[in-house]
Amino acid sequence: MSDLNLRLPSGNETGANSLWIPEGETSGGVPEAILNTVPLDRTRVSRIGIK
Repeated sequence: MSDLNLRLPSGNETGANSLWIPEGETSGGVPEAILNTVPLDRTRVSRIGIK
């Protein structure tokens, strides 16, 4: 995972919230981080159901 450069966002990313505050959390209190693009051969997509 270290090669994906997991890091705290700077607030300058495309689509960043205009009210961004540098705390490592979204405005709703959810922890957030960014990383480099993940190659397709390192991804897995699963469909889940919610009851």
